Amino acid sequence: MNNDPISKVDYLGLKAGCFCGPDVTPALKFTMLAVDEAWASLPANAQENVCSTLIGAGTMAWDITDLKTKFSGHKTRSECRQTVQVNGQCHYTGSVNYILFGRMVKHCGSSAFAAKFWITVHKYSSGNYGKSKEWSDVGHSTSGSNIGVTPSGDRQTCRKSSGRYSNILHGVAGVATGGLSNLTW
Repeated sequence: MNNDPISKVDYLGLKAGCFCGPDVTPALKFTMLAVDEAWASLPANAQENVCSTLIGAGTMAWDITDLKTKFSGHKTRSECRQTVQVNGQCHYTGSVNYILFGRMVKHCGSSAFAAKFWITVHKYSSGNYGKSKEWSDVGHSTSGSNIGVTPSGDRQTCRKSSGRYSNILHGVAGVATGGLSNLTW
């Protein structure tokens, strides 16, 4: 709370900070399992297409799109916008999104080091550069619905909310080209 014993007391707790978005831990687990299953169902030539278009010409063709569209977090306080909770910690959705990048780099047969290299090229001057690399490591080092140990939260001033989201978070990886599909789930 924003209490100051000399001059003010916030009796209702209205200035106690903003709230993080909902807990998406179960949704993230289901999503990673869905990504793995969708990958396994793609024919080899479509898998090659996804890998060859995952990173190219200055774009990164992958996203857990529901993280951007469904979770805006607190409506007025900027530090809690676009946030979700994972394993009890509040995170910027743009950082959590990198779990997919790590998983896709793994599926494409590249190393965690390669993933970090591409993140450095793409995000070096970004405020969530470090956390993006940490989330990529989570995606690369796990499989199925196991998301292992997740990074510490990067939105410490946001209070936990009671919201919970358990459905699969939809997204895309790769670019559909030459009659070959991309990966969707």
